[in-house]
Amino acid sequence: MATLYIRPGPRDSLLGNPDKIAPLYVVLILDGYPGDLMLVLPTCGVEELSSMCFEHWVPSIQGPMFDKCDGTDEQHELLLHIALAYHAFVEGFPGVEPTDYFHFAGRLVEVALATEPDEDIEDRIVELVEWLHKCLPMALFEGPHVPHVTDGPLGVDSFVYSLSGGLRLLDPWTSLRDIAPSAGEGSGLGDGEGDADDVASNGSMPDLVDVSDDD
Repeated sequence: MATLYIRPGPRDSLLGNPDKIAPLYVVLILDGYPGDLMLVLPTCGVEELSSMCFEHWVPSIQGPMFDKCDGTDEQHELLLHIALAYHAFVEGFPGVEPTDYFHFAGRLVEVALATEPDEDIEDRIVELVEWLHKCLPMALFEGPHVPHVTDGPLGVDSFVYSLSGGLRLLDPWTSLRDIAPSAGEGSGLGDGEGDADDVASNGSMPDLVDVSDDD
């Protein structure tokens, strides 16, 4: 079974305030075998984020890459719901407020700074996602915009798959809106001929849909 770890990224002024220093991002790591999955979660101002940087996150989590990490169903749901929350924060969704992002980012930073690098932080991430469920509409996490889970061979024995949200980890900080989105490093999804009926096969997801009023 895979283990969840978290690492704080490099620190800089928070939202341009030199009196407040915080990590520019945190790295959530699903450490499994033979593969590892890293989610680089920005904690900067939401106005610095572009939806293009996150378009591959949900299809990747729903794809065969996750099975290569030996993650549990519970871990899968945690990562999926965090990815969906980022989509809602950036693209907008009924019932999601801008302040929700700042509270979420603050909680991420708190977890990253309060835990050890080799500490299993799954319980802390469970608490974080439970907070998302309380603050954001449940329609966000279970609507038709969520691609179906797909499986299949990745063609590699071991790998580290990075979903970076447009961040170049070793480069100086650059606004995410100024960086072309990348599908990460490692074995990506969406290579080859895509199926128009399968949103997970082309590395994209449909627009967020509010189904809270549906029968």
